[in-house]
Amino acid sequence: MVVTAVLNPYDRALFLSVCTKRRFLSPLNWTTPFHGVGQTIVSRSLSTGLYFPLEEVGRTVAHEAGLPDGSAACSIVAGNFAGAVNALLLSPLAAVKYRSWGDLSNPENKSVAQAAVATYERGGLRAFFTGFSATVARDMAFGAVFAWLRRELRRQFLHTDTRAGAFAADAVAAGCAAIVSSPFNYARNRQFAKQAADHHPVPTVLQSLAYFWIQFQARPTPYARLKYAQTRLMIGWGTLRVAGGMGLGQLVYAALCAAPVV
Repeated sequence: MVVTAVLNPYDRALFLSVCTKRRFLSPLNWTTPFHGVGQTIVSRSLSTGLYFPLEEVGRTVAHEAGLPDGSAACSIVAGNFAGAVNALLLSPLAAVKYRSWGDLSNPENKSVAQAAVATYERGGLRAFFTGFSATVARDMAFGAVFAWLRRELRRQFLHTDTRAGAFAADAVAAGCAAIVSSPFNYARNRQFAKQAADHHPVPTVLQSLAYFWIQFQARPTPYARLKYAQTRLMIGWGTLRVAGGMGLGQLVYAALCAAPVV
């Protein structure tokens, strides 16, 4: 919850930069940095809090199904499981959060209940599952890469008997996983942005990816294409947020698991 609250301005600025196609560091993205923080704390803290124990459960299930414990296949299955369950459980909360963030005409910070009512009034039950398919695809891709790569990094390259080594391994793995899953995150952000702008049809994942590819190909030079991809997929600022957030989240989770029960 602390990490979520501290990073809410960062998350909101990322979302608004996608919605409005502004530079991430534009002051307009930071004018109301804690708008929607209530919805964010609920969804983000649940998402981060659920991921690591779900990964452990997925690893246990994969091992009992016959996969060697600690193998690449076991880690990938565990990450897929954690990502899929997270997406299934938290998509409605994400829809409420992004509806609140995208409502630029009303800068007041609504409660979760108020934002949920507004979401229902504007789109019915379907509005709570905006971005669902993109979220599942994104979280499964992210979970598979993150769970596998962090274990490989810890084993082969880093001294993980220190907190700094563990944080470095997890942050690098999360950054790579964010890049791999970034096309699905782009599609998800476009869906939420269109939902926030009323009277605009919400594109499917394939439509969003096709739109990205057309815009990518339309750039006149290789540099312009790379720049467009980096900006739209949030490779940079977005990657840094995910890497730091997951690395810190794992440190806190491990510390709390190791803490004595009073």
